[in-house]
Amino acid sequence: MKKVIYLVVSLIMLISFNLFAVTVSIPNKSGTPNSTVEIPVNIDNASNVVGFKFKISFNNNVLSIKEVVSGSLTGNWNILFNKNNPGLVIIAGCPSNNQSLSGSGSLCILKFDVIGNIGDSSNLNFTFSQLSDISAQLIPHSTQNGLFNVIGYTISGKVTLVGGSSSVTSVVLNLTGTITKTTNPDSSGNYSFTNLPTGNYTITPSLSNYVFSPENKTYTNLNTNVSNADFTGTAQYTLTVSSNYGSPSPPTGTNTYLHGTTINASVSSPVSGLTGIRYVCSGWTGTGSVPASGSTNSLTFTITQNSTLTWNWKTEYKLTKISNPSDGGTIISTNNAEWYQSNSTVNVQASPNNGYIFSNWSGDLTGTANPTTITMTGPKTITANFLKKDFTISVQPEILDILLEGSNITKEANISIQPINNFSDSVSLSASLSPFSNYISFNFDKNSIIPSETAKINFSISQNTTPDTYIVTINAQSQNASHSFDLKLIINTKVYLPDISAVSPSTVEIPVYVSNANRISKFTFKISFNKDILSFMEAKIGSLTSGWTISSNTIEPGVISVSGNSSGSLTGEGSLCILRFNVSGSLNSSSNINFVLSELKDNNNTPIPNKSSGGILTISKIKGDLNNDKSIDISDVILCLRMAIEIDPPDLNLADMNNDGSIDILDVILVLRKAIGLN
Repeated sequence: MKKVIYLVVSLIMLISFNLFAVTVSIPNKSGTPNSTVEIPVNIDNASNVVGFKFKISFNNNVLSIKEVVSGSLTGNWNILFNKNNPGLVIIAGCPSNNQSLSGSGSLCILKFDVIGNIGDSSNLNFTFSQLSDISAQLIPHSTQNGLFNVIGYTISGKVTLVGGSSSVTSVVLNLTGTITKTTNPDSSGNYSFTNLPTGNYTITPSLSNYVFSPENKTYTNLNTNVSNADFTGTAQYTLTVSSNYGSPSPPTGTNTYLHGTTINASVSSPVSGLTGIRYVCSGWTGTGSVPASGSTNSLTFTITQNSTLTWNWKTEYKLTKISNPSDGGTIISTNNAEWYQSNSTVNVQASPNNGYIFSNWSGDLTGTANPTTITMTGPKTITANFLKKDFTISVQPEILDILLEGSNITKEANISIQPINNFSDSVSLSASLSPFSNYISFNFDKNSIIPSETAKINFSISQNTTPDTYIVTINAQSQNASHSFDLKLIINTKVYLPDISAVSPSTVEIPVYVSNANRISKFTFKISFNKDILSFMEAKIGSLTSGWTISSNTIEPGVISVSGNSSGSLTGEGSLCILRFNVSGSLNSSSNINFVLSELKDNNNTPIPNKSSGGILTISKIKGDLNNDKSIDISDVILCLRMAIEIDPPDLNLADMNNDGSIDILDVILVLRKAIGLN
């Protein structure tokens, strides 16, 4: 009987132990409006748990269930939940691999959106709780409900002061926005604004003679706690700058700086005043953080208290030294300076260059004493006058006008020296050519001369020289003087028309020749002729202008214009174009063919020097006068007939009367008509 009672008591104790050994609980939590909170469903002392099901109620005006996810013990479990009933969530879970769990941790995590306002709360109560083991048997356990409170947000931070003597507790922090508050930091600089509803806020610190960084902090739509709203307040000091001249940095007046600022102070020196007057910084005096004195126009210091800086100045006058002429010599003054302190005495000395002598002083210093002194009572200008031995150079002729025709051309010019101020030195001669040409050579008959002598410069110009205007710079150099003279060489190409003997009537081709076509890329001619003898037909390309564009027109009777151009340029000698004329006139009559205009240009549209000459066309034969007896009669008819039947060789110039390129019976008839006076 005692054994039975013992067994019953032991069973009851065991059951009681099992009922309370496993606990499923929801912890108390808090959160801010409009946030998402995670609330775990915890289990303690779990053993062989393979499934659970819970029903948890909550205030759906405070919380809105978002989702349920696995807990720390159920990472590989399948978790299902139902949130279709307002204020209630049903959760079930089981392992995906039939393995049970043991120990303590969370079975699942409830994720809620906080929709309540500050001060609201919600109970989190188990309305149903069930655990099962691998044998599908329920596991006895106890449950503990939780509580969720909606709290406001906190903005906190720390204020730090740099420099100065104020206490951090004197700083005032103003909170403005959705609500307004004011607070002061504690002795460590820490402060906070608590239980703030969602909204827009700005925190602004203030303390006299301090500048805060940042000036303020702004939070828009505050929906989380802020713990780094920190501010640093730096003490600021004044630096008062004084200066009679210039533009100091920092500027004159009162300037404000933060504690510990490194200041690079300077003033530009010298400062210009009226003409010939300037002011030179002689240093500074200072108080506070500025060193007491110095002799430069710049300094660097760190400001830690209110300070003053005064820039000091001295007056200087300019000594202007002029050499007349500028290359006649120099003026040496004390220290060879340009500016001197007011009322100082300056030593001056005129030093002539080679070939010069000192003459006298002028300006603010007069006389011939050398060296001498001058007192700087104001700006001064002194002139040292020098005399120079010199010469001039002359060349005759000054222009050599040369026409390229035939073989090499030789020319010469005379060079002489005219002395100035008893100049008698020997003068060396040299020359240079611009632009350079290998086809122009020159030499002197003397390499140096004295004023009583004359030298010659001899030129040899090749026919191949490019037509152009060349400058021969003749340099004359003595020990102390040099001069030059530019002799101009105008190298002309020759543009010309040949003399022509012609038959009347006939067509003639007259070439326009050029003796040297180098550089030519354009030409324009105006040509006059006897309109009673010649009738212009056309202009064609010449031997040099294949591929060129040739154009022509009659300006007026007896005057034509012919032009040609190309993208390239020519070289060599030949014809630029061919002029075709009809010839009609009496025997021995003639026409001058002259250039009214002859213009040649290169690719840069630069004119090319040229000289033009016309030609003469003379009618030396009459068509039909086959025996050249200056009349047309039966003898000429017989000669034409002999040519027509090929007894005599043909003379197309005289016998081809109809210009068809052959001599036949038609030509015989035309000669006969002339012989009997019908034509």
